[in-house]
Amino acid sequence: MPDPLPAPERRTVPSAGIASAGPLLFALLLAGALPAEAEIFTVTRFDDQLDNAPGDGFCVAATGGGCALRAAIQEANALFGPDSVYLPAGTYSLTRAGAGEDVAATGDLDITTDITLVGTGWGVTSVFMADFNDRLFEVHGFANLVLGDLDAWGGSVDGIGGGVFVRAGGTFRLARSRIFGCLARKGGGVGTAGGVVTIEDSELSYNFAESNPPAAYAWGAGIFGGSGSTTVVRRSSIHDNSRDGDLNGIDVLEASLSIQSSSVIDDAFGAYSVQAIDSDVEIVSSSLSRLQANTTPLGGSSVALGCSFLGICNLYSPGIAYTNYGFNVFQQGNDCVGPGDTDADWALLPLMAPPGKFAARVPPRPSAAVDGGHAFVCLADDQWGQTRPLDGDGDGIAVVDIGAVEARLVFFDGFGRGDTSAWSATLP
Repeated sequence: MPDPLPAPERRTVPSAGIASAGPLLFALLLAGALPAEAEIFTVTRFDDQLDNAPGDGFCVAATGGGCALRAAIQEANALFGPDSVYLPAGTYSLTRAGAGEDVAATGDLDITTDITLVGTGWGVTSVFMADFNDRLFEVHGFANLVLGDLDAWGGSVDGIGGGVFVRAGGTFRLARSRIFGCLARKGGGVGTAGGVVTIEDSELSYNFAESNPPAAYAWGAGIFGGSGSTTVVRRSSIHDNSRDGDLNGIDVLEASLSIQSSSVIDDAFGAYSVQAIDSDVEIVSSSLSRLQANTTPLGGSSVALGCSFLGICNLYSPGIAYTNYGFNVFQQGNDCVGPGDTDADWALLPLMAPPGKFAARVPPRPSAAVDGGHAFVCLADDQWGQTRPLDGDGDGIAVVDIGAVEARLVFFDGFGRGDTSAWSATLP
């Protein structure tokens, strides 16, 4: 285990040394994400320790001093108002076994107030449930958790939210982060029952939803949104999540879902990207393997779709209110094809990720998606943060592409696919 990091245990914003609390926290403050009087606790040790005296304003581990992650959460929960926790590079393991309590003493980290928790970057800072005995974070009603610039993995629960569970009335935002390797019955990565979830510039992958017969059916390997919940996914990638053995991204039940400039897509054709029952779904400038919507006799559903690339689209109930914004491309559009859409087209390259970006599938030339959209429908930024439009087909005219990402010529010359025959020269 690494030695504890030599860093301050407490810092209040504002102060002359604000930047020393972490450049990312400083950026969040400038962006208005942190209130001016927030406490910032900088974690200085990697092991799992309780706070010595929650509520005294200082993060001090009960054994050996310094500031542990669990101690910082307990201290922030005990204080009035929003607070922040900064995690320098490294892996922070949760080892205090014991699910079912709500004061962050064992198992998951309970969030009962407004807490912003940021690391140094995904792939650099990680929070890990060491013995898979509980989920990682539980956001209580009327509490708010922001996770930024980190990895979270290893959570496991026979319930909702293997990585993060958001209770009714709670809010959760994931920014520039990854959640992977988590397991639950509902919401392997993130699950909510009446809360608000926002996923931005992030990735949920290799999470699992598994049923526990005869108790319940598995829902939402990546994300599950239960009754009364709201989920928004922006500029993010959700892939390679498995629900009872089938690839599956997001399931919503009596909920609201918005997907914008995002990939909920796998290399396996027909994977269940989104399943919605009695829910309101809007998908714009995104790429999905499959969208499946249904409604019960006493329920109601709506689907709105624009500037998106879908493999299969099924609206199983005649009572679903469907709005087609146009400029969509389908492999099998079935119930969703409208005027101006393209059907029977599945020209997408396999999942790929440029350095520092999350995986997506890019349309090659030729494809109806390349320069096939319209600025009135398609969003101005793509999944990789590129401002649209680019000239994807090389005709000298930049037109926005359909789907999650703008096509780049580098992927069309063979270089991105390793096809040396398309290179202008081959180096020894």
